[in-house]
Amino acid sequence: MDVQAPLLDDYLYLAGRPSIREFVGFARRHKINGVRPDKEALCGEWRAASEHISRLEKTEKGIADDLELSAIPDEMRQTADAALDVPGIRTAWEGLSYQWRLVEIDRVVVFQKSINLRFVSEIKSAIPERFTHEDIIRVAVGQAWQTPPIRVTRSEEYTFLCMSNSNDVRILEIESLDPRQIQDFDPPGHPGAVIAICVGFTTNILSAVKIRNRLVLINGSHRAYALRDSGVTHVPCLVLDLPRPDDFEMKAPEAVKASPDLYLKSARPPLFKDYRDPLLHKLVQQPRTNQLVQLQIGYQKISLAAV
Repeated sequence: MDVQAPLLDDYLYLAGRPSIREFVGFARRHKINGVRPDKEALCGEWRAASEHISRLEKTEKGIADDLELSAIPDEMRQTADAALDVPGIRTAWEGLSYQWRLVEIDRVVVFQKSINLRFVSEIKSAIPERFTHEDIIRVAVGQAWQTPPIRVTRSEEYTFLCMSNSNDVRILEIESLDPRQIQDFDPPGHPGAVIAICVGFTTNILSAVKIRNRLVLINGSHRAYALRDSGVTHVPCLVLDLPRPDDFEMKAPEAVKASPDLYLKSARPPLFKDYRDPLLHKLVQQPRTNQLVQLQIGYQKISLAAV
């Protein structure tokens, strides 16, 4: 019986900076046409990239420091501000200072190790050949393409499977609702309450945190790459300022908190421009995956004394 070959995606994976074990492990995770990439060859590529980084630490010392943050053009302002007028943004960043800025994306610090080029291609297909400021900001706020569908199946009576091709799919909220809030819902009997589980996607804005004198990209790597690959050097980015230690502890990415010296103190940290440097990344093929959110609902009826 013929076995259908899996769909493959091309990834750019950073070399020389993630540990050699991570780099080799990612590249050899799956066989391609029945063969795994040669381990010794991969180790040689990683070491060459590491040596290149050592040279950059001298020639590009301080490149990540004190980026100029300019105001976004007036043509972007309406769409940019409207994207912030949603409960998710206000709640997540309440009490903190954040604002839209144009940033030189090549000099922004990154901790994400890979870029899926299929995602980049899908984003670029939504960018007109002659793009405007409005086209750019729509990419930055995630409005340039339709939200991917979520397919829901029921595997057992109280088990639901929600599948999407987006890594961002997740449970957004669990809330009790008044049945009168729901239209065209006619269950048997007389409902007194509805427990709603909302599955979807986050408010997906291209954003970075400002820690000390550096910017660290926290969301929108693929959109930033698509814009940079289209010739945009300064991208609109929502910049969140983290001036205090408690702000850093609450909102800094876990990778940065785990290795603050690498991202915040080293002379030449991992930068967005490394994704585009052929000496600092490797093209790796990986089987395409979908993301699955499984919901299991259980209940128990208990008698309690009335008070």
